Amino acid sequence: MVSCDQLSSAAAASDLLGVSSAAIDPQLRNLNSFNDDDRKIDAAGGTTCIWGSETAANPESTDASHLTVRVLPNAASAWDTLAGFYPDTSAPGAEYDGYASRDDYCSADRTGASCATNVLVGHTWLAVGATSYAPGSLTPESFRSAVITMIPAVEKLGDVAPATGADPLRAACYADGYAAAVATSFGVPQASLAEIENMFRVEAAVGLRPGSQFCPYQPSVDGSGGFVASLTVIPTATTQFAEYRQLLATQGIPATELPLTSAGSTVTGVGRSFTSYGTARYTFDFLSEDAWVSIKTTDGPAAPAHSAAFAQWVLDHG
Repeated sequence: MVSCDQLSSAAAASDLLGVSSAAIDPQLRNLNSFNDDDRKIDAAGGTTCIWGSETAANPESTDASHLTVRVLPNAASAWDTLAGFYPDTSAPGAEYDGYASRDDYCSADRTGASCATNVLVGHTWLAVGATSYAPGSLTPESFRSAVITMIPAVEKLGDVAPATGADPLRAACYADGYAAAVATSFGVPQASLAEIENMFRVEAAVGLRPGSQFCPYQPSVDGSGGFVASLTVIPTATTQFAEYRQLLATQGIPATELPLTSAGSTVTGVGRSFTSYGTARYTFDFLSEDAWVSIKTTDGPAAPAHSAAFAQWVLDHG
C-alpha cells in the first residue's frame, strides 16, 4: 500500500490549488456521505488521500478547493472491463510519463477550474481529481505536472496479489430473491436491481474484485420510483469495520447497535441516521464472517426497522 505522503503533500496541494491546504481524513468525510467508496478502496488494499481548504472537510461543500488521489492495486482487468462497459466516459487521454490515461480532462470558468484523470500504472489504477476556486491557479499544465510526480510511488507497488478470504455472499445480491426481500423488508410492492451508475470510475473497479458486491435496488421493475436501498459487500474487511466503529465512537457520532442472530451465531449491526445533500439517510452495517455488509436507504423514520429486517434476511440466506 502506498502512503499519502508518498503521493503529495499539503504544500504541494496548496501550490496546485492556490489556497492554503491541509490533509483531510477521507473516513471523516464518509461519515457524512452516502457512499463508502473510500472505505471500499481501503479494504481492497488501496489508498485514498484528500488535501484541501478548511471547508473541503465537509462533503456537502460546493465551493471547496481540494485535491483527491485514489490508488487501487490489481485493477488492470477492471480497467479494461469498465472501459468496455462505458466507452463514452472512458475515452483515451494523454500519456503521463509513458502511462495511458482515460477520462482525462480540465475545464475552467471565471470561478475556478477542475481537472481529473485516470492513469493505469502497470496493474495499478491511479485516479486524481482537483478543483480550485482560486481563478488561474489550477491549469492543465500544473495538474499534469502534479500527477507525474505521483507516478514513481505508484510504480513501486508492482503487481500486488489480490485479497482473498471468506466469501459468504458471492454474487448473492444479484439473485431475484434479494430484490423480493428488499420489497418485503422495505414495504414496497416490488423491487428490482437498478442499473449501476454509467461511469468509468476507480470506485466501480472495487466492485469487480472477487467477493465484492454492490447492488442498488429500485422500488419497481420498470425503472421508475428512484431508489429504495442498496447492499454493499466488502470482503476481508474485519479491520476496516473495526476502525469504522472506533471512528464513530471517537467522533461522538450517534449510532445504535442491534444484535442479529442466524444459525446459532450472533453479529452486531450498527445503524446511524444523518443528512446528506438535504436528504435524510440511514446506513446499517455489520460483519458477516470477514465481509463488511452495508445496507443504505432513504426510507425515513422506518429505515432502522426495515434495514434490520433486510439485514436479518441477508444473514439467513446469504
